[in-house]
Amino acid sequence: MSVQSASAVFEGTDISDISQPVVEQYRRVIPDSWALISKQFEEDPSCNFVPQQMTREELRQGYWDLVKRLYTPEAYLERYFKVYESPEYLERRAEICRKAGEGKHLPTLGYGLALLWSLFWALVWDGSLFSVGKVYARYFFTRNLKHRRDIVGFAQFMNRCVTHWHFYKFTRELTTGRLRAYNTL
Repeated sequence: MSVQSASAVFEGTDISDISQPVVEQYRRVIPDSWALISKQFEEDPSCNFVPQQMTREELRQGYWDLVKRLYTPEAYLERYFKVYESPEYLERRAEICRKAGEGKHLPTLGYGLALLWSLFWALVWDGSLFSVGKVYARYFFTRNLKHRRDIVGFAQFMNRCVTHWHFYKFTRELTTGRLRAYNTL
């Protein structure tokens, strides 16, 4: 549909009738586009646009390749430690810790140890202790201790590892077909 024909369609449209459902207005105002969107949805309900320079399969594969690369343990932890290069981040984080009362040794240590215990067993049950767990340990000793040598640093790092594990496992299950998420590529 050209710009000229689209404006001609809009010219006769009465937009004052707001009680009419939006979907019906789209069908009436832009019939060609609505037909294209409907056809696209019937073919692939997880993709809400028509890829122009690739097939749907290339789009889907590229998306999952990107997600897998983003959630490798090394890539995730590199992004995490990148923030420590920012003095503004360090100042804001210290202020948040002060306001929240973080750093009370026993509760913070207990929280960090509970996360470590849960993560350890999750990695064992998954068979990832010597692959993913090894990366976590390497980053803890080579990067985390360089920036935070206290209990808060330990607890924050464990929290980050648990968060990573969630996304890593979820992504792995989606890409291998063990899990089907609604409206995903």
